[in-house]
Amino acid sequence: MSGALPALPFADATFAGVTANFVVNHVGEPRAAVRELGRVLADDGRLVITIWPAGGAAWQSPVDEVFATSGAASVASARLPEDRDFPRSIAGLKGLIDEVGLEVHEAGELHWTWRVDPTDLWAGIAGGIATPGRTYLAQTPEVRARIERGFLPQRAARSMTDTWPSRQ
Repeated sequence: MSGALPALPFADATFAGVTANFVVNHVGEPRAAVRELGRVLADDGRLVITIWPAGGAAWQSPVDEVFATSGAASVASARLPEDRDFPRSIAGLKGLIDEVGLEVHEAGELHWTWRVDPTDLWAGIAGGIATPGRTYLAQTPEVRARIERGFLPQRAARSMTDTWPSRQ
């Protein structure tokens, strides 16, 4: 069985544990999504939600540089309207959870080192994932070819490492 937020195909209070890792920042209705996660959670269950913090990743700068030198046109923002969005922070997520009537027992910031092979990062971009992917796919074939030529030497020369949350 499969489903998508904010309408999961499960009965109320079905699960003792629900995890939404890096999901809530990618839905069109964050409040409805969190409310739905709470709906399928058993009364004594545990809900764990993580988000990407605001601020951008260290790997974004070299990608932006390749886009700029390749003459890539910007794409319209995919940000939610202010009335549907929430701050991408501990306080913002906590506020969202409080708003829908769930109780926050613990809130904090996790730190980790994230490594991605540049070939894998490129596969995500070329596949249209997130803003860099949307930007890449919105370009003409000629600009896409310039972006790829610009990215290939960079990916061969560097390992993409990031520490989260990033501080830029």
